Amino acid sequence: MNSKVKKMIDQSELVSFDIFDTLVSRMCKTPADVFTLVAQQYELPAEQFQADRIQAENAAREEDRSGEIRLEDIYRHLEQRYPNASELMQAEIAMEYRVCYPNGEMTALFQYACENKTVVLTSDMYLSEPVIEKILENCRISGYRKLFLSSTLKKTKHAGDLFAHVLEACHKKPEQMLHIGDNLKSDYLIPKSKSIRAFRYVPPKKKPDSFCVPVLDAFLARKAPQEDSDFYHTFGYTVLGPAIYGYVSWIKDFLQKHDIQKVFFFAREGEFIKRAFDCIADQTFEGHYLYVSRRSLTVPAIATIHDVASFLKYRPIRDRVKVCDQIEKLGLKAADFSECSWCREETLQKTFGELQDAEKQAIIGSMFQKVQQQAKRELVLLKAYLRQEHVNQKFAVVDLGWNGSMQSALTDILSSSSEPFDMTGFFLAQRDEYYKYKDKIRNFGYLFNYGAVSPEENLLLNSGTSLLEFLFSASHGSTIQYAEKDGRICPVLDQYEFAEVYPIIRACQDGAIDFIHDFIGEFPDGAGIPCKQFFSPMYRVLQQPPQAVISHFGDICVSDMNETEIYLAEKCPVSAPKKWIRAFVNSGWKVAFLKRNLKTSHAMAMYSLLRKHFNG
Repeated sequence: MNSKVKKMIDQSELVSFDIFDTLVSRMCKTPADVFTLVAQQYELPAEQFQADRIQAENAAREEDRSGEIRLEDIYRHLEQRYPNASELMQAEIAMEYRVCYPNGEMTALFQYACENKTVVLTSDMYLSEPVIEKILENCRISGYRKLFLSSTLKKTKHAGDLFAHVLEACHKKPEQMLHIGDNLKSDYLIPKSKSIRAFRYVPPKKKPDSFCVPVLDAFLARKAPQEDSDFYHTFGYTVLGPAIYGYVSWIKDFLQKHDIQKVFFFAREGEFIKRAFDCIADQTFEGHYLYVSRRSLTVPAIATIHDVASFLKYRPIRDRVKVCDQIEKLGLKAADFSECSWCREETLQKTFGELQDAEKQAIIGSMFQKVQQQAKRELVLLKAYLRQEHVNQKFAVVDLGWNGSMQSALTDILSSSSEPFDMTGFFLAQRDEYYKYKDKIRNFGYLFNYGAVSPEENLLLNSGTSLLEFLFSASHGSTIQYAEKDGRICPVLDQYEFAEVYPIIRACQDGAIDFIHDFIGEFPDGAGIPCKQFFSPMYRVLQQPPQAVISHFGDICVSDMNETEIYLAEKCPVSAPKKWIRAFVNSGWKVAFLKRNLKTSHAMAMYSLLRKHFNG
């Protein structure tokens, strides 16, 4: 269609666009649904008010046959039945602002026409010119020469005299003009009968429900920052913002339903989650940021367990990790194992995958014994920190995810104390290894719970885990352990690994927070959108990453589960197969890697196949 219309635009000197259902769409199925929304806002019988509003419009048209009527004329006929008719009229105008959004398909043609043609807007509409101009401004439609409205000029497209007025005002002949609109008679047959070239736009069929277009997509079409804005802020607004808003709204609903007031947000991802939660939470909740990490919780928790199997649940040992690195992660030194027969430089430099099984088990056993001594010392300070922060009684903990090891460790630590507690956890989602802890902790996933997710959705989230962890990153290093300072227990933080790219993280998070403020400003009740639906823009990016997103995020380094630096999706020529495979295996966002380097639109399907062979 676009090529045909563009050719018609190229052949014209004056291009006229209809407004409603052409350049501008409404979220609802029919214009009359706007009346229903107004009725619901004022708790009026919806069907009755809609019928009264339609009848009043018909009466106003019967009364004035000179041309298009005005909204004021319609509501004058409602004054007897509705004493607050003037207020209802303003509510209808406000609702029009709320439900109107730009039709991307047609606004693209509009922008094309504005490049080198005289463009005007021509509409049969009872709304006033200032109201229409505000709707157009909200929809970011600008660049037209003039606005021709039936309500202002008392001439209509339907009667044909509005087209004659446009031609006269623009000093053009009929054959020099093209009109584009959706109405068969007013936008196609009438102009054709006046020798004006016309194209009829047929909007997509609307769904039978009231809100036929997702409110979120319509809101973003109106409110999202312009393309020339900061890329990362815009990404945060349009993708990360809806995702985090959906997550914290779901948390808030759950807390209210289960009468939980005290909420602890786990460092580090919890810093951003708390910032978003604070935007929507009221004084009912006590939100606290808790400096904890997998290291700072699981190592002290080892003091509460008695077998190697439990030790490995808390501190899983990956085949690709070197023995010396694992020792360091536990807060120990190689010299601590000097009496062990396996403690040689050659062995320390090996990965666990390179060890013989007997030697591997011996090393793990030695580590468990040594770390228990370290764990007992750290446990004392950790318990003091938890008492200081009032981690007791009934409370919730919030984290990005995924498997529950931190909540499980906290459960063991609190259970070893005399403090009573009732803890509920919240994750973005529960992942594959959650089964290790599911019988010990109470936890719920926003997107899905363990064992209650389709393979497709599980794969989709798995593909973007590294990107999500980067976007949720905090402004400080990870908590290693705790120390006493000036009478308080304070976290000891590791060096911050994202110092160079933190401006990117912050811009994305700032954009997300701006989205939340704007959205709740317009839809305090969330517009009735199910919480999970807010994650749709993020899922779309993970499913089919846009090239602009790949190019802006692909060369960023993150840490994998082995705390090794990897690129999210670096550029790598496929002409060097071994290097390419290594880069694929080590990439953090493999779908984006495949799309970037293979230029394929089937990257997700390829990832599904390749991960089985390359342990992706």
